[in-house]
Amino acid sequence: MDIGGTHITCGIIDILSGTILEESVVRKSVNSMASSEEITDDFSEALKSTFTNRINNKDIKIGIAMPGPFDYVNGISLIKGQNKFDSLYKTNLKKSLAQKLNVKPSQIIFENDAACFITGEALFGIGSPEKNLLGLTLGTGLGTCDYIDSKGRDLNKWNAPFKKSIAEDYLSTRWFTSEFEKLTSRKINGVKEIIATQDSEIIHSLFEEYGKNLAEFLIQTLDAAKYDLVILGGNISKSYHLFEKALNQEIKKRNGDILIKTSVKGENAALLGAAGLWNNQKLQ
Repeated sequence: MDIGGTHITCGIIDILSGTILEESVVRKSVNSMASSEEITDDFSEALKSTFTNRINNKDIKIGIAMPGPFDYVNGISLIKGQNKFDSLYKTNLKKSLAQKLNVKPSQIIFENDAACFITGEALFGIGSPEKNLLGLTLGTGLGTCDYIDSKGRDLNKWNAPFKKSIAEDYLSTRWFTSEFEKLTSRKINGVKEIIATQDSEIIHSLFEEYGKNLAEFLIQTLDAAKYDLVILGGNISKSYHLFEKALNQEIKKRNGDILIKTSVKGENAALLGAAGLWNNQKLQ
């Protein structure tokens, strides 16, 4: 299961082949400002719809990609004051879901959603479990993660000091919308709308600056050169062709040598990574 601020996605994964059983996929909107009971009901109902008549409850293994802050070992939400899932604060989701699904708590494991993204790419995507990978999810927010020694982890660098504020202010959707408004005095909702204007001068200017910002962040904050590969995900990465040149030129200017590619699993990466948490020793 991949849990987002407005939706959840569940699916059965064959972790030997890294394929999703498409007929098992359930996508469900969730009101993240609802009560704890309503939210956990939504989670459990989506999971039940996914595995009903497909897997015996006693055999099922559930991996959940969950945004933080969160006590991933014990399954307790620590999210507070983020305009999402406030009612889950201090709720033991592992026990609550286990009860609703009639499974043991040990059959459910949680991991950070960014860590699941890079795990999904390492095990089933463009990366490799033998390589050291750095992942960035570029979208409404900024996710930073890596995969080293067969373990994905959240680097939590979204709020790292950067330029005049923090990294997320320069590398997320709000940077594009803010800069677009400065240039045009027009409000816009996202990157897609900027591209849709077909104003080549503004598009080039914004994406060139974005590429330079990203290069500086990779080198100064994340020391990306120590990784074998950097993988970009998130909605902004779909426009990689628009900032790829500026990004790589700025990296070379700063004497960097970084191999960068975009995610091949896209929105499914975190779902695959959540299943991949059960890989190797945890299935034995």
